[in-house]
Amino acid sequence: MTVLGQFTPRLEVYSIDEAFLDLSGIGPDPLAYARQIRTTVQAWTGIPVSIGLAPTKTLAKVANKLAKQQGCGVLALPDEPAQTAALAELA
Repeated sequence: MTVLGQFTPRLEVYSIDEAFLDLSGIGPDPLAYARQIRTTVQAWTGIPVSIGLAPTKTLAKVANKLAKQQGCGVLALPDEPAQTAALAELA
């Protein structure tokens, strides 16, 4: 979790292998920032990670699950159509 703390002071450890990072105000491209986080974590620790980006923690967990399933590593659910489609995919 120390690595994640390098990217934002707003870090909430959820479990031994999960955390929520508040990336609001990070800049114009949070998806690119999340990809940088993923690359850095793997480079520094050797641990592969998946990242879900969304406006709520619940939707971020949905995005993370789909990122793992789809093998894309990082998945964003920025708007209602994307969120609805993601929830339908898991149903």
